[in-house]
Amino acid sequence: RRIEALSTKHIFINTHNCKACWKCYEACKRNVIGRVNLFFHKHAKINNADKCTGCLLCIKVCSHNAIIQLKNG
Repeated sequence: RRIEALSTKHIFINTHNCKACWKCYEACKRNVIGRVNLFFHKHAKINNADKCTGCLLCIKVCSHNAIIQLKNG
């Protein structure tokens, strides 16, 4: 279940690289990406995997290489 909270058909979020800048969250117009925003634990997560269209805007805005494009196939 944990992997499902970090991936869609198109992307995977590497929480070790995520710096909680929230640029991916702001860039996602379909509300696919959510936030874990606890005092001691912060990173992006997937809220609505089925809404991800693979536009990859989240990857383009992430300067920490925390979001990886998955090969569909």
